Amino acid sequence: PFNYVTAEISFPNGNPYYMVQDGFIIDTRTDSLIYCNPSASDKPLPRVKRIGDSALVNYSFYQSVLSFPDGVEYIGPFNAFDCTDLETIIIPGSVMELADQALSVNTANRIILNEGLRRIGAYAFDDTEISEITIPSSVEWIGLDAFGSAKDILILNSNCHLETEEEYVLRQYNEDDEWDDYE
Repeated sequence: PFNYVTAEISFPNGNPYYMVQDGFIIDTRTDSLIYCNPSASDKPLPRVKRIGDSALVNYSFYQSVLSFPDGVEYIGPFNAFDCTDLETIIIPGSVMELADQALSVNTANRIILNEGLRRIGAYAFDDTEISEITIPSSVEWIGLDAFGSAKDILILNSNCHLETEEEYVLRQYNEDDEWDDYE
């Protein structure tokens, strides 16, 4: 909801839906981080269950290491987008799902994925500088081109499903007939 906003946002005390904790705006109904005030860029991420879409725009841009706290279960799209100083991304074992394009388009050259992760969305690490990655055995599903141009991908679960282009398009459009329009 706050895409491309670079303002300091606050809420009056007693707001039943949102709270500001050290500059991070949290939706209390879903325990989701939804926005980072620019002043929060030097603070550790709060312990929440979800990182919303583009929630880290004002945060991840200034990090060389983006490490998510234990307890995060889901990371939404575009949370490291255009980060030119980012070198390492660390995903704890509590994260079960990375959305499509969750941590794409940045300069990270090292990604650490821990056991517990189950789903990696399409293009999750596309347009990064990783060349090799090890996928934990807990991963059951990997979306289309999740690792972009990485050359050395080791998948520890031999039963892991790799999404095809057709499956991706069907998932995006939910209609078989729209696949013809895509081609």
